[in-house]
Amino acid sequence: ELKQTTLNLKGHLSYITYLKILTNNDLASCSNDRSIIIWDYLNGLQKYALYGHLNTVLSIVELDFKTIIS
Repeated sequence: ELKQTTLNLKGHLSYITYLKILTNNDLASCSNDRSIIIWDYLNGLQKYALYGHLNTVLSIVELDFKTIIS
């Protein structure tokens, strides 16, 4: 039986443009608010917030266990 769970993660100031499950099972989200947030989504916690983009962050690519690019 498939069990569905909803989890609300609060951190972005605008809409989400992309989500990616990372190798270490964290969740990376990027947003129209020009940020990337790394989540411990199993516990509903924000681990890191990355700021500095000049425009909307549209996508994320994981290069290796410690590196993402956007």
